[in-house]
Amino acid sequence: FPSHDIGCGRADFYGFLKKTYSPLANLKIDYLGVEENPVMVMAANALYPDCKVIQANALQASFAEVDWAFFINTFTQEDDSVDITQVIKYFLPVCKEGIVFILKNNLSGVKSFPLPIILDNFLDNFHADFDATFNHELEEYRLVIYNHKQT
Repeated sequence: FPSHDIGCGRADFYGFLKKTYSPLANLKIDYLGVEENPVMVMAANALYPDCKVIQANALQASFAEVDWAFFINTFTQEDDSVDITQVIKYFLPVCKEGIVFILKNNLSGVKSFPLPIILDNFLDNFHADFDATFNHELEEYRLVIYNHKQT
Protein backbone atom coordinates (compact mmCIF):
# COMPACT_ATOMS: atom_id res chain seq x y z
CA PHE A 1 0.00 0.00 0.00
CA PRO A 2 2.42 2.70 -1.17
CA SER A 3 1.09 6.15 -0.32
CA HIS A 4 2.15 9.73 0.32
CA ASP A 5 0.53 11.87 3.00
CA ILE A 6 1.07 15.47 1.97
CA GLY A 7 0.93 18.01 4.77
CA CYS A 8 1.00 15.08 7.19
CA GLY A 9 1.40 17.08 10.38
CA ARG A 10 2.14 14.54 13.14
CA ALA A 11 1.55 11.60 10.74
CA ASP A 12 -1.67 10.61 12.48
CA PHE A 13 -2.95 9.14 9.21
CA TYR A 14 -0.06 6.66 9.36
CA GLY A 15 -1.10 5.74 12.89
CA PHE A 16 -4.67 5.21 11.68
CA LEU A 17 -3.55 3.03 8.75
CA LYS A 18 -1.23 0.97 10.93
CA LYS A 19 -3.83 0.45 13.64
CA THR A 20 -6.80 -0.17 11.35
CA TYR A 21 -5.51 -1.98 8.28
CA SER A 22 -2.16 -3.54 8.97
CA PRO A 23 -3.37 -6.11 11.56
CA LEU A 24 -6.45 -7.07 9.51
CA ALA A 25 -4.80 -7.98 6.26
CA ASN A 26 -1.17 -8.25 7.31
CA LEU A 27 -0.77 -5.21 5.09
CA LYS A 28 2.65 -3.63 4.68
CA ILE A 29 2.18 0.12 4.77
CA ASP A 30 4.66 1.91 2.55
CA TYR A 31 4.09 5.43 3.84
CA LEU A 32 5.87 8.69 3.19
CA GLY A 33 4.77 11.74 5.15
CA VAL A 34 5.68 15.15 3.76
CA GLU A 35 5.47 18.17 6.04
CA GLU A 36 6.96 21.68 5.81
CA ASN A 37 6.80 22.47 9.54
CA PRO A 38 9.93 21.12 11.29
CA VAL A 39 8.17 20.94 14.67
CA MET A 40 5.51 18.67 13.18
CA VAL A 41 8.18 16.49 11.54
CA MET A 42 9.88 16.03 14.92
CA ALA A 43 6.53 15.19 16.53
CA ALA A 44 5.75 12.65 13.80
CA ASN A 45 9.14 10.98 14.18
CA ALA A 46 8.66 10.80 17.95
CA LEU A 47 5.13 9.37 17.69
CA TYR A 48 5.84 6.93 14.85
CA PRO A 49 9.56 6.14 14.65
CA ASP A 50 8.85 3.32 12.17
CA CYS A 51 7.42 5.61 9.49
CA LYS A 52 9.24 7.93 7.13
CA VAL A 53 8.41 11.64 7.42
CA ILE A 54 10.43 14.24 5.57
CA GLN A 55 10.50 18.02 5.85
CA ALA A 56 9.83 19.46 2.40
CA ASN A 57 7.59 21.64 0.30
CA ALA A 58 5.59 18.98 -1.53
CA LEU A 59 5.39 20.98 -4.74
CA GLN A 60 9.17 21.31 -4.86
CA ALA A 61 10.09 17.71 -4.01
CA SER A 62 10.28 14.77 -6.39
CA PHE A 63 8.39 11.57 -5.71
CA ALA A 64 8.52 7.97 -6.84
CA GLU A 65 5.33 6.46 -8.23
CA VAL A 66 2.82 5.46 -5.54
CA ASP A 67 -0.71 4.12 -5.43
CA TRP A 68 -2.30 7.10 -3.65
CA ALA A 69 -1.51 10.62 -2.45
CA PHE A 70 -3.55 11.90 0.50
CA PHE A 71 -4.21 15.54 1.36
CA ILE A 72 -6.09 15.37 4.65
CA ASN A 73 -7.00 18.85 5.84
CA THR A 74 -3.92 20.14 4.06
CA PHE A 75 -5.95 22.94 2.49
CA THR A 76 -9.01 24.88 3.48
CA GLN A 77 -11.53 26.34 1.07
CA GLU A 78 -10.39 29.85 1.74
CA ASP A 79 -6.73 28.96 1.22
CA ASP A 80 -6.11 31.03 -1.88
CA SER A 81 -2.35 30.50 -1.77
CA VAL A 82 -2.74 27.07 -3.39
CA ASP A 83 -4.20 26.37 -6.81
CA ILE A 84 -5.61 22.87 -6.40
CA THR A 85 -5.42 22.24 -10.15
CA GLN A 86 -1.63 22.78 -9.95
CA VAL A 87 -1.45 20.28 -7.08
CA ILE A 88 -3.38 17.73 -9.14
CA LYS A 89 -1.22 18.39 -12.21
CA TYR A 90 1.90 17.79 -10.10
CA PHE A 91 0.76 14.63 -8.29
CA LEU A 92 -1.58 12.74 -10.64
CA PRO A 93 1.22 11.55 -12.94
CA VAL A 94 2.96 9.76 -10.03
CA CYS A 95 -0.22 8.27 -8.49
CA LYS A 96 -1.23 4.96 -10.04
CA GLU A 97 -4.65 4.89 -8.39
CA GLY A 98 -5.39 8.52 -7.57
CA ILE A 99 -5.49 11.37 -5.09
CA VAL A 100 -7.68 11.87 -2.02
CA PHE A 101 -8.46 15.32 -0.64
CA ILE A 102 -10.35 16.03 2.55
CA LEU A 103 -11.13 19.75 2.63
CA LYS A 104 -12.55 21.43 5.70
CA ASN A 105 -15.45 23.79 5.11
CA ASN A 106 -14.36 26.69 7.28
CA LEU A 107 -16.80 29.11 5.72
CA SER A 108 -19.77 28.94 8.08
CA GLY A 109 -23.07 28.40 6.32
CA VAL A 110 -21.54 27.78 2.90
CA LYS A 111 -22.46 24.36 1.59
CA SER A 112 -21.58 24.83 -2.06
CA PHE A 113 -18.02 24.63 -3.25
CA PRO A 114 -17.11 25.28 -6.90
CA LEU A 115 -14.39 22.61 -6.93
CA PRO A 116 -16.45 19.92 -8.71
CA ILE A 117 -17.33 22.40 -11.44
CA ILE A 118 -13.70 23.47 -11.79
CA LEU A 119 -12.44 19.89 -11.90
CA ASP A 120 -14.96 18.43 -14.33
CA ASN A 121 -13.37 19.93 -17.46
CA PHE A 122 -9.87 20.05 -16.01
CA LEU A 123 -9.69 16.29 -15.32
CA ASP A 124 -10.82 15.36 -18.82
CA ASN A 125 -7.31 16.31 -19.95
CA PHE A 126 -5.83 13.69 -17.60
CA HIS A 127 -8.21 10.81 -18.36
CA ALA A 128 -9.25 11.00 -14.74
CA ASP A 129 -12.58 11.01 -12.96
CA PHE A 130 -13.65 12.10 -9.50
CA ASP A 131 -16.21 11.71 -6.76
CA ALA A 132 -16.95 14.70 -4.54
CA THR A 133 -19.17 14.50 -1.48
CA PHE A 134 -19.93 16.87 1.34
CA ASN A 135 -20.22 15.48 4.87
CA HIS A 136 -22.63 17.85 6.63
CA GLU A 137 -21.88 16.46 10.08
CA LEU A 138 -18.14 17.02 9.76
CA GLU A 139 -18.49 20.00 7.43
CA GLU A 140 -15.87 18.71 5.03
CA TYR A 141 -15.56 17.81 1.38
CA ARG A 142 -14.18 14.47 0.36
CA LEU A 143 -12.75 14.48 -3.09
CA VAL A 144 -11.32 11.34 -4.69
CA ILE A 145 -9.64 11.64 -8.08
CA TYR A 146 -9.23 8.32 -9.87
CA ASN A 147 -6.37 8.03 -12.33
CA HIS A 148 -7.46 6.17 -15.48
CA LYS A 149 -4.22 6.64 -17.36
CA GLN A 150 -3.06 3.90 -19.67
CA THR A 151 -0.35 1.73 -18.12
